[in-house]
Amino acid sequence: MKKYNKTRRLAILPSYKLEFDRDFVKRDDCLQLQTGQIVLDPFGTLAKETYKLGVESELNKRNSYLDFLKNKEQFFDEKISELENKIKKIEKQKELTIDEQYLLKITKDSLKLTINFREFLNKLPYLNSESQLSEISTEALFKITSRVASVLSDTIISEGIYNTILNELEELDLTSEKPIVKLIEFSKGDTYNPLWGASKSAQEELYADFTSHAKFKNSPFLDLDKDVLFKGIEIVKRTYGNDATIKTLISLINDRVIDGVGAKEILSDFEQMIMNDNSKNTQYNQELLHFFKVAYYDNFVGGFYSNTFKNSAMIRDYLDSTFNNVEMFDLLCPKPGTEPIDFLDCLTYGGKISIALTTGRGKSVDHFIASLILSRIEAAVYCRRGDMTTRNYGNLYLVNEHLYYDFNQLQTFKTKTSYLIDTFSIFQPEF
Repeated sequence: MKKYNKTRRLAILPSYKLEFDRDFVKRDDCLQLQTGQIVLDPFGTLAKETYKLGVESELNKRNSYLDFLKNKEQFFDEKISELENKIKKIEKQKELTIDEQYLLKITKDSLKLTINFREFLNKLPYLNSESQLSEISTEALFKITSRVASVLSDTIISEGIYNTILNELEELDLTSEKPIVKLIEFSKGDTYNPLWGASKSAQEELYADFTSHAKFKNSPFLDLDKDVLFKGIEIVKRTYGNDATIKTLISLINDRVIDGVGAKEILSDFEQMIMNDNSKNTQYNQELLHFFKVAYYDNFVGGFYSNTFKNSAMIRDYLDSTFNNVEMFDLLCPKPGTEPIDFLDCLTYGGKISIALTTGRGKSVDHFIASLILSRIEAAVYCRRGDMTTRNYGNLYLVNEHLYYDFNQLQTFKTKTSYLIDTFSIFQPEF
């Protein structure tokens, strides 16, 4: 029976291998190097096998990456010509609407950025020398080609995305031998930080879990709970960036001193950050500071808190009961500098992430971690830029998905082809 069970878990493996081995293709307007693939496995067998397969196969992908780079000038010519023709077509019209004027502007901006990007790449010595190119690690080749393909595939290139990719390529470690496919094993000490990445993703992920567990779903203070949670996440993210964790959030919202840091220290750090911040966010930062120091912690030192504090008890109860224990801290609070699990990056560029969901801390903890992860994956699906002609394909492989998530919540991107996500599910009896 055990042998049968293991075989059944691996039934998805041929599909995974087929997508992994797929050669570089141009599909519609998308230059697709490879398919983004995410595996979620409560047992760990499939996760480990897909990782093993990936490590064995990824060296064979080098030729695909090299072929793309050798032909990059052709792709740039096509992209530049496409944008120039689009500009000419718009300019031929006698009178332009406001929308057409805006389209003309962003298309011209995209053309300029595309030309600048081409010039940037042509100045990189390793891209213009076959001998140097052959010495670059497979991981570095993947990152270079996937980012270049992404810029060339985007219908409209934003300056923010452009600058992010430029910075990444400038700082790229050309010798890194990290595998393209990543294996996450929580039972072996790996972690998942719900506060990593964009504030919006973290806010929506935690609020979705909060509302699913809220004791009083019709509470008149539910909007206040949401406001406290969202503003708390904004403060810790703006203060500590991706080093912010659940510990930091609990310290701020629940006034808990954890690892020597409490709300008073966090607000002091935030206030110092505001003083050193030259961005356009100063006014909103001041509003966030005022909310917690005055509206929330009205008499911070004395302990007599405001009505805002008293009426937002549900969110504090949720944070305390769900996260405030050693087991959750070990799983959800990585050390600073720990490599994150970036699902958006994986789906955008064609990465590979295999996750063994078993934590060694019981099924309830496994299920909870899985629900958080699936919520973040769902957000990543919806956050990808582009449309059905420019997005990279993504595959999601789920073993026993019914155990970890509200099945109905996955149906939106399962049934809408524009999201370009194929979901493969298999049920494995837990004998």
